[in-house]
Amino acid sequence: MIDYLNDGYRGKVISFDITNRCTNQCPACMRQHWDYKTSHIPGKDMTLEEFDDITNYFGAVDFNGSVGDPVSHPKLPEILELAYKKNIEVNISTAVSSKPIEFYRRCFNANPKARWIFGIDGTPEVSFVHRINQDGEYLFEVMKEATKIMQEEIIWQYIVFSYNEDRIEKAKQMAKEIGVVFKLNHTKRFGKQEWLKPNNDVYAEKQKEYETKFQPKCLNRQRDPFVNTQKQVLPCCWLESPYTTPDEEEFMDGHLKPLTDKSLNLKNNKIENIVNSKIWKNFFDILTKTPDEAPNYCKERCSTSMRSFSRTTTYYKPDGTISTPDNE
Repeated sequence: MIDYLNDGYRGKVISFDITNRCTNQCPACMRQHWDYKTSHIPGKDMTLEEFDDITNYFGAVDFNGSVGDPVSHPKLPEILELAYKKNIEVNISTAVSSKPIEFYRRCFNANPKARWIFGIDGTPEVSFVHRINQDGEYLFEVMKEATKIMQEEIIWQYIVFSYNEDRIEKAKQMAKEIGVVFKLNHTKRFGKQEWLKPNNDVYAEKQKEYETKFQPKCLNRQRDPFVNTQKQVLPCCWLESPYTTPDEEEFMDGHLKPLTDKSLNLKNNKIENIVNSKIWKNFFDILTKTPDEAPNYCKERCSTSMRSFSRTTTYYKPDGTISTPDNE
């Protein structure tokens, strides 16, 4: 349990969008809320100064954006080098294939201890069906290049969809041959994209009556603090959606609204002051002491039903080891 009253996040993990840029057009992505051919995606690139401030307080960072892909940040090599010099643990998830191989090599050499997760949904030649604009075959070669340089394990993340559910075994073998971990994700988060839903629905047998219980993930660090592209610091990435997405603003009820205060923005304040602010402590007081008064948005996303039925993940390591962590 996070001791939010006593500097409880110091040295722990934070997630963020370091850029609002991405060259992919994945149909279920939050970017689809905007017509980004004509309208600007909210936010800007994170600066080196802001990243330095964050890593003076947090000991580990997760580049796992909701809107942008971290590889699209023009100064990613410098950011990774800074993290390496400060001995900051780094996880970085990417799915774009828009950078030259020299850029990726600069990133890999800047921080050989970073842990890379490559999103290629299907065998490489078909991944573009979901990852629109992605050259999966090129990104697969980038992933192979990473194995030559990086000291940490490389992960191939494969989300199961209707078009790739018959290619899983082939992809597993490909991952084993190049020595990367194969991360298989079954999800039911298709939004309006029902055509992506696999024929083999792994959730069908789980749909039964059960008690729904509110269990805030942020309190047990199953969800880490999150910085969005507008530099706003939020208790978790799920709160990014009502903060920025036009058609979800209605969910910004009375207990969530204070989290949009300008004092909680990196442009106006230091990260240490933000996560120890009165606004943050009041928010966590509600979750811990009067959970019935918690925002409905939080109750919906941190219910036992959401945790049990939203996603299952299985890791297949090159040595044959298989692990299935708690559902996400």
